[in-house]
Amino acid sequence: MEEKSKLAVFIAAKRNKAGLTQKELAEKLYVSDTAVSKWERGLSYPDITLVPEICRQLDISEHEFFTACDDIAARRQQKELKNVHLAFRVYQRVLYGVYALGLLTCFIVDLAVSDTLSWFFIVAASVLTAFTVTNLPFLLKRRRLIVPLAALTASAFLLLWVIWLYTGGEWLLSSFIVAGVSFAWLWLSALVVCRKNWPWRLRAGLLCLLAAFLLAGMNPLCGLLFDYNVPEWWDYISLLHSWNAETVSNKIIFWVLTLSGVGLLAAQLIKTLAAKQKRS
Repeated sequence: MEEKSKLAVFIAAKRNKAGLTQKELAEKLYVSDTAVSKWERGLSYPDITLVPEICRQLDISEHEFFTACDDIAARRQQKELKNVHLAFRVYQRVLYGVYALGLLTCFIVDLAVSDTLSWFFIVAASVLTAFTVTNLPFLLKRRRLIVPLAALTASAFLLLWVIWLYTGGEWLLSSFIVAGVSFAWLWLSALVVCRKNWPWRLRAGLLCLLAAFLLAGMNPLCGLLFDYNVPEWWDYISLLHSWNAETVSNKIIFWVLTLSGVGLLAAQLIKTLAAKQKRS
């Protein structure tokens, strides 16, 4: 029905351009005006024997007639692409306005309340961090993953440092270590994703395993650095004990990710071996 509707638009447009009514075209083709109406409503196709005469009456070539669907589809795709670009431009400008309004408001309030700028810099660093995710990828023509990720990494560490300048304390080094581990995982994941020549099963399997071991190690790492009691990393992966409220959800997620990753890697290995055996 979709192809018929595209051809229907084409026939109606060419008939109108030729200055013919449905009834007049029907009379020239020796068919009923109901038949022409069905063609233009996408309810039926013209009989193949009528195509040469239809082309003559509408002053088009048979090639134009048979490629009408492709031509109309291409124009529709171009229109949809323009709409997408317009939507992205509106999206970016709205965010620019929100960021600018938020920065201006916080600037005025901080200056009015504190007689100086203090926590405003936390807001500015937060906006910069958000900008690297929401706007920067759309401003780039190349490296839309690596460059924003590098900017996000730098701005996140800057944000932690600015917060530390405002609050003080002995947590800065520990937070840098946790952020470093998290961003190391993000960078490894990004490098896997960027390997377009790798089979999708291989990439998906590696991503699952990376996520599983980050999940198992992050809570114990935070407990060690910030000195609070959390289960050991083994408690998050052991199937024999520690099935309690603190570990059960992480334990389930860890094993789902791990088994998914191993299964995907095994499937890719089997496929690769089968392909090599077939070639030999």
